Amino acid sequence: MNKKICLNQSVLDFMAGVLTPSSAVLELGAGWSSAWFAKRCGRLVTVETDRRWSTLVGTDLRQAGFNNWHMITASPVPLVLVATVDRYMEESVDLALVDCREDLRRVAADLAWRYLRPGGWVVFDDAQRARHQGSVDWLQEKAGDPTRLEWAPGDIESAVDRLALAWQKPAI
Repeated sequence: MNKKICLNQSVLDFMAGVLTPSSAVLELGAGWSSAWFAKRCGRLVTVETDRRWSTLVGTDLRQAGFNNWHMITASPVPLVLVATVDRYMEESVDLALVDCREDLRRVAADLAWRYLRPGGWVVFDDAQRARHQGSVDWLQEKAGDPTRLEWAPGDIESAVDRLALAWQKPAI
């Protein structure tokens, strides 16, 4: 199985630059980035709606010896998803990555923003897709113009023409 992270190198570099060993991360959409986060932060909460994928990624994290993570396997029904995350989340996070199912991106953006600390960052992957414009506009209303994290030559092959955007939550 190919375990390449499907994020632009500029996204990984950006997130590595804002994470510390004590950072808390909310990852909305499990993947091979889960182990990447677990290696770089103090606490990782990953939310996934596909039970099989959740099990696969969780097994990978356990086998790698990480113990700083929690996997929330939730229903893809938006109201149930929100209720499930709300039941588990007790603290805010320093960084939230929105990289989940296409039809849940707007709900995920809201959850990311809700649990983000002032001064924290939300990163929205695949922001170039027209169907995500509503989520991008909503985040831009909250925090202004984003930092652009664009594909560059040398990135993974599947990253061509992809764009992620990052917004910092204003300090109170």
